[in-house]
Amino acid sequence: MIDEPRTRRFSDPFFAFFGVRVILWLWAVRTVCPALFENPFKLAHYHDEHFYFAHEDAARITIAQFKQLPAWNPYYCGGIPGIANPQDSTFAPEFLLKLWYGVGPGRRLAYLLLFVLGMEGCYRLARRLDAGAVGAILAGAVFGLSGFFMDVMRLGWLNFFSFQLVPWVALAFLHGIRSWPWRVGGGLFIAWMVLQGGLYTVPYTVLMLMLLTAMTTGELLLGPRRDDRPRWFAPLLTFVVIGVVSACVSAVKLLPMLKVIIDHPRIWEGGEAQTLAEIMTRMVGRPPPIEGQNAFVGQFVLALALLGATFDKNGARVLALTVVFFCLALGDYADWAPNTLLHKLPVFGQLRFPHRFIVMVALFACVGAAIAVSKLEDVMPRIGQVLRDATVIRPLGELSPAARLAFGAFGTILAAKVALYVWDGFAKDSYVETLYVMDAPIARAGEFHQSRGNRWDAQVWARASLGSLQCFEETEFPMSAALTGDAKQEERPIDPNHAKVVREKWTPNEITLQVKAYVTTTVLVNQNYHRAWRTNVGTTYARDGLLALQVPPGEHRIVLRYRDRLLRTGLGISVVTLLAIAVLGVREARLRLRAFRARWAAIRW
Repeated sequence: MIDEPRTRRFSDPFFAFFGVRVILWLWAVRTVCPALFENPFKLAHYHDEHFYFAHEDAARITIAQFKQLPAWNPYYCGGIPGIANPQDSTFAPEFLLKLWYGVGPGRRLAYLLLFVLGMEGCYRLARRLDAGAVGAILAGAVFGLSGFFMDVMRLGWLNFFSFQLVPWVALAFLHGIRSWPWRVGGGLFIAWMVLQGGLYTVPYTVLMLMLLTAMTTGELLLGPRRDDRPRWFAPLLTFVVIGVVSACVSAVKLLPMLKVIIDHPRIWEGGEAQTLAEIMTRMVGRPPPIEGQNAFVGQFVLALALLGATFDKNGARVLALTVVFFCLALGDYADWAPNTLLHKLPVFGQLRFPHRFIVMVALFACVGAAIAVSKLEDVMPRIGQVLRDATVIRPLGELSPAARLAFGAFGTILAAKVALYVWDGFAKDSYVETLYVMDAPIARAGEFHQSRGNRWDAQVWARASLGSLQCFEETEFPMSAALTGDAKQEERPIDPNHAKVVREKWTPNEITLQVKAYVTTTVLVNQNYHRAWRTNVGTTYARDGLLALQVPPGEHRIVLRYRDRLLRTGLGISVVTLLAIAVLGVREARLRLRAFRARWAAIRW
């Protein structure tokens, strides 16, 4: 893994141009997921799609209509944190697509973007491990369009699509052992995962980096010493730099989110286990299982991964990673099981459903298959050479370009056969072909107020200027039992004889009230209390879980504002870090431009 790839194959130029690969990736997505390109404003029928749509639509409305950051989400569960919610994706790069085109079309474009990134990342990772272009194309197509991503797209789990970025992190680590820009790039990709709400993606990726750090450090310590090899501590330094960069870039979400996780931990006692047959069914089953996620890649990919480990060192290393994650996917089958031990570590103890580790198994199995295809591609010309040397009729001389092309095409045919098997075994008859069937919610202008709502149609309420009190959240945010749906007045005095309250202006993060108090009294806001609410008059506190405001006698113009200090601190750290990365990027670009000009000037025409 440490050494740069040196093998050059006759078929490598087939897909050398990035534009050709992008066309191939887009064609593959269009073939496997035709519903992704149709009816862009429609939603999938599964209720989790509606859940994520509701949160993203609330964030988009807050930004586009009220010109505020979605720090507070009043449209769900009586009011909950917005950006601090672990599942929020406001600062993820693909959110710009939702902001510009609308949540429905933006989610489709985000899927498409991440599909292409995942296939291209897996292709480049396989090439970095000395696979040929044909085998790498196989790896990219099968991993990017594996059953895992088809399944989570059906469920509406766009945040799980950040697993498409995992190959880029692995690639950044391997390059980063020798290159500072790649270390920074690896941190940016993990920050993307954090900002997208990758509650599973980030821990899985960190675990992968820990394994890669141990493997590459051992390779440097035990392998032959050469001047062109980096120092033994380079992998550890790369791991640390990637972690620091990712934490600083994502601080705008990471800091307030950590506070939420500490205050409201997701308690999970474990005890989940899968048999070997059940995990294998999730990888090669036809049809794939319905309960839980699958990662269908087919038995040919797994067989090729084993073959690659037999004839190639990188193939063996990749197979070792495949086996580790496969053992983790088996779950808590014993007290000494890898997943049971992993749960004893911070953060990892909150992870459920260990069978989801199969997405990592699929990634490294696909890379191993790419290495195997490349080794088979290497063998074919050697067989031809043996046949040439053994002939007694006449020497054939060196193999002709046509013969070399024919041997190189062997890998293409093999890769196509495997890819078609995956298509025929899963995607062709998949339930994603009729994925988007529900109409988009209709916008309604009007004053905001809480409604009874419906957790199964969560996408409706924010666009209708309503809050849904019927809701479901993975994080157990406190929800007041005193919340009222369809109340006559959202902000009211606790005793009508003590004060009059009139709403002057309402936004998600700021409420302006005209209050005429005859005595010191309390004004109740029909939203959940949170410590971040501030007022310019009186004090805020929790009364039966509601946001309450103690008001002195007199006429007041009261402005309630939601101000999360951790969010503002994180925003400052993120902005400063991105500016520093931009400065370093410009400097690196100038150095490379000067080097290019020097090489250009040295050419003898």
